[in-house]
Amino acid sequence: MSLRVTHVVRSVVAEPGTVSVVLPGLIARLNEFDVSSRLADGPEDADVVHIHGWGYDASLAAAREAIRAGRPFVLSPLGGVCEAVNRRKFVERLRFAFRDRRLVRAARVVLGVNPHEARALQESGAASDVRVMGYGIESAVYAGCVSGIERRVVFLGWLHPLGGLGEVLRATAEVGPVAEGWTVDVAGRDDGDWRPKLEAAVRRKGGEHRVRFVAANDEASQAALLHGA
Repeated sequence: MSLRVTHVVRSVVAEPGTVSVVLPGLIARLNEFDVSSRLADGPEDADVVHIHGWGYDASLAAAREAIRAGRPFVLSPLGGVCEAVNRRKFVERLRFAFRDRRLVRAARVVLGVNPHEARALQESGAASDVRVMGYGIESAVYAGCVSGIERRVVFLGWLHPLGGLGEVLRATAEVGPVAEGWTVDVAGRDDGDWRPKLEAAVRRKGGEHRVRFVAANDEASQAALLHGA
């Protein structure tokens, strides 16, 4: 009998910048070890619950339900725990200390997406057992680059000042002549009407010929963008 794992995610839709884009590779790997998986945006019955991301309602509910049912759960906070620990507002740090910390420490293991996050989790003391588990992609989906001389950078992250796009655009501008001939395709999800503001900022800087805002709301569109890059 295979082990059943429920993967709790903020959204089961594979939008740009979401963990749902890279989960198929993890699920395929787990299948090799006779571990069956299912995606859910809330707590579900399973042998093990794997919570991806932290701080959204479904993640908290899944942790509470797992504790109540005596079911082991694994947490990949994707930066969410470190962000909560380092909140600027005192009331938010207090909320984490008295609510979230208990839930996080109840996880069987907390997984950093890379050594940097794992080290930050260990230093924060928020988790008792921290290990590293990076996410990968099914490379075959994105193989077969197109020929040509067009040079592009594709940004599939969150369209928010904290999502890293500002740093990408500033870096592109600051490298100067080296970036001539390059374009940046911005295709991340927009949860807060940031795209109009970002487009206006790009126009003010005279960068509209180098920065394109494009839609990529499904895996096929994302794969097409990466093929072109």
